[in-house]
Amino acid sequence: MAEIRIRAVEAEDGDNGFFKILSQLTHAPVVPRAKFAELVRKERADGSRTTIVAVTAEGSVVATGAVMMEHKYIRGGGICGHIEDIVVDSEFRKAQLGKKIISKLVEISREKGCYKVILDCAEDNAPFYEKCGFEKKECQMALYF
Repeated sequence: MAEIRIRAVEAEDGDNGFFKILSQLTHAPVVPRAKFAELVRKERADGSRTTIVAVTAEGSVVATGAVMMEHKYIRGGGICGHIEDIVVDSEFRKAQLGKKIISKLVEISREKGCYKVILDCAEDNAPFYEKCGFEKKECQMALYF
């Protein structure tokens, strides 16, 4: 397997397969280059969200995930990390990239002082997340607009 590196998302990733990877998870229309670059810049400046990617030596994005920080009033201002948008290219799913992405996002959450990190997933993906140290807790609800 080719060398894979995990790093923070960069503006160029929009042209290097980022949306192709996201579309393996859900409908993910391509964001125009300038807007994507602005979103990456805002993410870095704000610090409340961190998106990471796994890239090949050629720069192609083959996996991604993000963690968002939420300050909780009910926890005395403590921070809860929310992991989102975990996806690995179908051709790379046996390379342990999902586990590596999750591990990096958990590490980022610890570094930012989170007291916990949570995620929502499809029921059939729960065994994967349990292997990453997560446990089933409560239930998810959604209201779409």
